[in-house]
Amino acid sequence: MTKENITVLENENGTFLFQCSKCGKQKRMRSPNSLRFKVKCPCGALTPVKLNARSDYRKAANIPVKIISSKFRGKGVTTNISSKGISGSYSARHELVVGDQVKIEYTIGDVLVTEHATIKYVNGSNFGATCEELPEYSEARRKKGFFVMPPDQTLWLKLE
Repeated sequence: MTKENITVLENENGTFLFQCSKCGKQKRMRSPNSLRFKVKCPCGALTPVKLNARSDYRKAANIPVKIISSKFRGKGVTTNISSKGISGSYSARHELVVGDQVKIEYTIGDVLVTEHATIKYVNGSNFGATCEELPEYSEARRKKGFFVMPPDQTLWLKLE
């Protein structure tokens, strides 16, 4: 049994393309009802799979951010970003808790992006937040949209 992480992309009709790591053969598959299953290739290789249930593509990022709330103001760096959320870590002592409303500022290219967000998790110096949608037709929304766009502009699933 092959044990490795494989990233695949799902298209709009609920199928994804699986490529065998042993023989390289590609197979178009329908997304199953289960998040865990095994894919068997015609060559005989059996790969355990775990689908990631996120609805949005997450892009690894290393962007400096400012986090501002009524009780905290600090700097940090993102670890990943999606169209609806952001996670990262910060260097300062903090008093953030789940549910806090914050403003997160960062720059993509030459555009300052200011997002209003709700803290969803805090673990030591790591945080995760759900962001409100940026104003339609704004330069910040356009810049962020192109930044987090998946390589082939489809939804994605992660296979393990």
